[in-house]
Amino acid sequence: MAAAAALAQTPPRLTPAHLEALQDEGLDPLELADVIHGSAFFNWANRLMLSLGEPEQPA
Repeated sequence: MAAAAALAQTPPRLTPAHLEALQDEGLDPLELADVIHGSAFFNWANRLMLSLGEPEQPA
C-alpha cells in the first residue's frame, strides 16, 4: 500500500526502499511491474474521473 500511495502523489514519491520492501515480501520483477502499472493506471483513471465532474441526468 505504501508503494501505491507513493506513486499516487504528485510528483510521485516512489523510492527504492518501496521496491525493496515489495521484494522482501517475495514479489519478483514482473510482479513489481504489475504493482506499478496497476497503481499508475487506477491513479490516472481516478484523476480523469475527478476532472469530468459530477454525473448529471439529461433533462
